Amino acid sequence: MEKILIIAGEHSGEKYGAQIVKHLKKCSRNIKFIGSGGKLMESEGVILLENIENLSAIGPVEALKLLGNYLKLIFKVLKITKSEKIKTAILIDFPDFNLFLAPFLKKRGVKVIYFISPTIWIWRYKRVKKIKKYVDLMLSIFPNEREIFEKEDVRSIFVGHPLKEEVDKTEKVNLAKIFNLHEDMLPVAILPGSRKREIDFILEEILKGLKKIKKRHPEVFFVIPIANSFLKNDIIKKIEEIEVNDLFLTEMKASKVLKSSHMAIVKSGTSTLEATFSQIPFFIVYKTSTPTYLIGKLLLRVKHIGMVNLIAGENVIPELIQKDLNGENIFETFETIFSDKKVYEKIRNKLKEISELFGKKKTFEEISKAICKEIEESQNSRRHSE
Repeated sequence: MEKILIIAGEHSGEKYGAQIVKHLKKCSRNIKFIGSGGKLMESEGVILLENIENLSAIGPVEALKLLGNYLKLIFKVLKITKSEKIKTAILIDFPDFNLFLAPFLKKRGVKVIYFISPTIWIWRYKRVKKIKKYVDLMLSIFPNEREIFEKEDVRSIFVGHPLKEEVDKTEKVNLAKIFNLHEDMLPVAILPGSRKREIDFILEEILKGLKKIKKRHPEVFFVIPIANSFLKNDIIKKIEEIEVNDLFLTEMKASKVLKSSHMAIVKSGTSTLEATFSQIPFFIVYKTSTPTYLIGKLLLRVKHIGMVNLIAGENVIPELIQKDLNGENIFETFETIFSDKKVYEKIRNKLKEISELFGKKKTFEEISKAICKEIEESQNSRRHSE
């Protein structure tokens, strides 16, 4: 029986981990999976050494509080690697932990496969040296990483982005009909973030902008998909304070709301990729505490923060960051895109072009194929050496 270590430390990684395990079972039923994750991975048969609830942290301060949990997991991993004679490890995202763990695994003769590379092209490029030394195969989700890894002599395969596959499968719906509005009304998706801190910093200014937009354009309505239900009351409270007409909350997936909208206002982060793959014009908003922003600005080696702009290497999508994020600027930026068909179409065409760079790969099938090949090669190598 082949035994595989699989490490996820965050909710997104755990979701991907479950998919990887599910697809690897098609390659062989004779695999035992051991690692860290949550209910999704456990339901796929992964024996959990640690739950992601004890690992997932937002920011460096919270991560420091969980340091004891990280160290315990490393000791558990090293112990089980030896006792179970594990020869393959799949590390998913979670870079600070996984890049710390990788050298220990390599020292014990474990083949290290890494899914979702640290974004070295955005910041901390020096980590590529560690990747080259301790990662046997990088499964990359961004097409622009291929050139970097080739140049640095890192073995990598571009497997596509799981979000691209998800958005491609998503069908549009008639949002006006769902919210009992006139069919000619135009939906605008609003994604203010999925954490309380983001809502506190960002939503109020967005709402001020929406109030101005609604006054100028009575034909639009706004839809906020609620990613975390525990934020619903905070969002409702903000909406009641600002009083924006025709604004609706929904538990519908963000990808469905985006794909069904005419335009969007999106907080910087993963959601900007969903908007890009949906190919609807949008702009990016972001605000955090001044110290956090200044530290980030010092560390980043790029001019933009929006993933779409970073991939394109140019300012495709407007970014309203920190002091630039206010109601008036939101209104004016919206107006520039919404009321000018040439600008609107130019952005949409550029988003289509960027989306096409990712291709139409079935990400988890590509991952399964690559990992199965690595396992087979390792098994053959072991047989020959015996």
